[in-house]
Amino acid sequence: MNLLHTKLADLVSDNTSNAKSSAGDKHETAVSMMQLEQEKINNQLKIYDEQLKVLDVINPENVSSLIGLGSLIVTSRQLIYISVGIGKIQYPAGAGTELIIISLQAPLAQALKGKCVNESVEFNKIRYAIESLH
Repeated sequence: MNLLHTKLADLVSDNTSNAKSSAGDKHETAVSMMQLEQEKINNQLKIYDEQLKVLDVINPENVSSLIGLGSLIVTSRQLIYISVGIGKIQYPAGAGTELIIISLQAPLAQALKGKCVNESVEFNKIRYAIESLH
């Protein structure tokens, strides 16, 4: 996130410098491109801020008997962690166990939400038997 803040500051600085130099179409194009890049970085920062807010809500000490935000789910198919959508990672790193990290809004998370151990759901014609929650 600090990298994005630095890039944004550099773009603002470049924009100020360019405003004093050249004129004409090249200048207008350069300014427009910098503004688009600033908007893109601001959107990324907004997304990261929203994800941090979600992560701040999760208390790893609380283990619910029902699947929801912050649940680590062991299913017959794979390990699933519901927090912010990151995708698949190796857990622990390099050990070969695949962990999928999804947001609560993801369709699979919605199918699992509110379920408990020994229940199962079918998602995309695949059955997920819930073996344990952590």
